[in-house]
Amino acid sequence: IDTAKGIGYGIANDFEMEDLLYGKVKTDKNLPIGCVLTIAAAGSEMSSSMVLTIDEGLMKRSYGHDCSRPKFAVMNPELTYTLPPYQTACGSMDIMAHAMERYFSHTQNVEMTDRVTEAILTTVIHNLSVVLEKPDDYAARAEIMLCGTWAQNDMTGCGRAQDWFNHGLEHQIS
Repeated sequence: IDTAKGIGYGIANDFEMEDLLYGKVKTDKNLPIGCVLTIAAAGSEMSSSMVLTIDEGLMKRSYGHDCSRPKFAVMNPELTYTLPPYQTACGSMDIMAHAMERYFSHTQNVEMTDRVTEAILTTVIHNLSVVLEKPDDYAARAEIMLCGTWAQNDMTGCGRAQDWFNHGLEHQIS
């Protein structure tokens, strides 16, 4: 999905992708994209951001703008049945990191979004153990998939400062 976002930026603009990823240029132009989710993890199916690796130095870099939110996403848990357990677990850690990036905040009076974030975390923890035992459990895969979308669509970041330190920890775990 992030590759499609990057291709869209490349076609809609006249600059080198590395310049966008290194912050030398900005844009609000991207082609409209749709996506088919095959792993519950990054939440790119509903987010405004993309993360790509620059081959030289294997540097992970990101760019985000609302113009890159997919216009639609096909989310069928059956498409995740064949994921290896390791990838399923790494994806779940990514979901949890996205949830925690918004949860650990000094912003006051965000009780509702705190409770939603806690639900995302407990749902992922519970259902990850289910799918690791039974990879074709549709309901458990669907729960994790929905958590991935909600953790990154910024619904739980509404009106609050965000701490992205947790994401660095997730990168090391996954």
